[in-house]
Amino acid sequence: MDIRIELEAKLRELIQDSFDSYAYDNAIFFADKLLSLQKKVSNVILLSQAYFHKGSYSRALNVLQQNKCVPGIATQEECFGGSGVNEEHSACVILAARCLEKAKEWQNCLKMLSCFDPKLNDTNPAGQPQSGIADTVPWGKYKGAVHSMAGRCCEELERSKMAQKHYDRSLEADPHHWISFYRSVDIHLPCYGSLGLTKIRAPDQVNSIIRDLFSCKLSYWEKQEPLVCPRASEVSADAYLHDDQWVMPEEARLTQYFGYNNPFILFCRAERLYYGHYTQAAYDTAKKVLEQDPYHEQCCALYAAALVSLKQKTDLFQLGHEVVSRWPNSVLSWFVIGSYYFAVEDYDKAGKYFYKATTTDSSFLPAWIAYGHTFHALEEGEHTMTAYRNAQRLFPGCHFPALYMGIEHSKSGNLQHAISFLNMASTLAGECRDPLILNEIGVAHYRTGKYETAREYFEAAVERSPVKSWAVKPGVPVTDIQRMALINEGVTDTPEIPNAANAMRDSFWEPAIFNLGHTMRKLRRFDSALHYYNISLAICPHNASVLTAIGFTYHLQSKLDEAIQYYHMALSVNSTHSFARDMLNKAIKDSFYHSHVTSSSASSPPSLRPSVLSAVSPPVGGGRLSSQSLMNWGARSTSGGEMSMELDTTMIASSTSPQNSGAVHFPIQQD
Repeated sequence: MDIRIELEAKLRELIQDSFDSYAYDNAIFFADKLLSLQKKVSNVILLSQAYFHKGSYSRALNVLQQNKCVPGIATQEECFGGSGVNEEHSACVILAARCLEKAKEWQNCLKMLSCFDPKLNDTNPAGQPQSGIADTVPWGKYKGAVHSMAGRCCEELERSKMAQKHYDRSLEADPHHWISFYRSVDIHLPCYGSLGLTKIRAPDQVNSIIRDLFSCKLSYWEKQEPLVCPRASEVSADAYLHDDQWVMPEEARLTQYFGYNNPFILFCRAERLYYGHYTQAAYDTAKKVLEQDPYHEQCCALYAAALVSLKQKTDLFQLGHEVVSRWPNSVLSWFVIGSYYFAVEDYDKAGKYFYKATTTDSSFLPAWIAYGHTFHALEEGEHTMTAYRNAQRLFPGCHFPALYMGIEHSKSGNLQHAISFLNMASTLAGECRDPLILNEIGVAHYRTGKYETAREYFEAAVERSPVKSWAVKPGVPVTDIQRMALINEGVTDTPEIPNAANAMRDSFWEPAIFNLGHTMRKLRRFDSALHYYNISLAICPHNASVLTAIGFTYHLQSKLDEAIQYYHMALSVNSTHSFARDMLNKAIKDSFYHSHVTSSSASSPPSLRPSVLSAVSPPVGGGRLSSQSLMNWGARSTSGGEMSMELDTTMIASSTSPQNSGAVHFPIQQD
């Protein structure tokens, strides 16, 4: 046998052994000698692959170009040495494009991919010849991957519409191309993700399982019905933490094959709970994922968001140190550090780190939203809107930027623009019917005096809460609501009370319930108003604003003893509450006047004096007409904070400060 043939076989064996043992330096050494021994496309690919696996992307690309396997140094005629084009040459182009993608040379990557189709690089002028192999390269099995890479390049180059088209074409060519599907959903294009899902045929059980895996990612966006927290009579006292409560049908089927603790399935569940504003349950589920895989970057981002929402500053501080040690100078590190400073209300430092995150990776949506919220906290409206506009430009299918721009307009009193942006957010959110959007639209209509319309939106938001069976149908005994408050404070765990009290410890749902109480009072449905106020008080005990609202409602019903009692309770919580103090003085005067009138004329019915009903209208501290102030960091009162009361038997909104009430929410992305 020819010695050259024996040497070539031995070198290939050594290269394969090096790949198998992940000794890429070894592989590079022997692959270089093999290429010198025999100039073949397959040998060029081996050496380039060795450099690629080592992380030397520029050298890998240079090997391909120097050997005229891809366009670059070579002209169209010289490319591939004049030999015929085959699948090996297609592999060379794909490898070269991967090198450029890893090096983040997005424009050059698109230019390389245009070898398959000149239209992939839409910056190429019409009629200008392409330097490459054009339509002569067989697409074959690479078509899905080519469009997927082209979509990512267009994303980074801020060509969102082209990115959407490429992901769509990728899923048409290969319905099982997970990255295209993930990115479609990840940049909040659920309709495109659904399109890919419909292309996965399920003629047998195996394809049905694959379809369920993809469906997990869309489980929240496609579900119109809210998650339900069952009553204690149906499940145990800590059922809201039990996995089965939050399992969707597709997850239940998948657990038969992948178990209950698969990180992907758990992460999808945590993300669904997070978007559904069940922050405590999302936190617990994300914690399980990180216990198995502490290097799960997307879950780290979600976990940090939940910690901000739940005000777990110590855990957030520790997470920041861990993330920085694992991924120094990464977008995730800057984001988590910024989240910590946001949680401790050092907004200047938070803004600096969020800005670093946006410059490190402009496609990381949470950083843009958090950056906008930082300016919102600093009351810099123009900078706030700029950050949200950038997010909307980069992620046109995401409803969060439109939502927060609507909230910002509502805060500045521009209600028509606010309603327009909020309706846009509602359209983009689709069937998920985010309760945060519903609440904010209700707030805008409340401020324009459309109380019936506001009531409909507030009720729609409350219907998606864990206590919808209580909140939507007034009539629950006050004693039960009081026991629910005790559970929230950790005093008792009465099994007769719905476990929703536990699920609502993050207080996300309280603003919508409180707002619904205000609306009912404006509509003079005082019993219903008191019902919602009591539930609001059960969720957030010792809230001076709620206590004052209850007292004021009793005052309007001429139940002066009860009104005085609640005004006193409000002042015991917040002695500087000016409205409660003024109303207490009015109630005492009314009580004296009522006693005086009763003693002088038994036939005269009790009433409030007209002067009392129009005397003052100071703001109520800590109120919450709207419901969101962090990144999608939950339902908080961002458009304003304070509800004010005016003494014409009504209560109106007067937004002056943001009000926190819930979870931190943002899209979690895959790099």
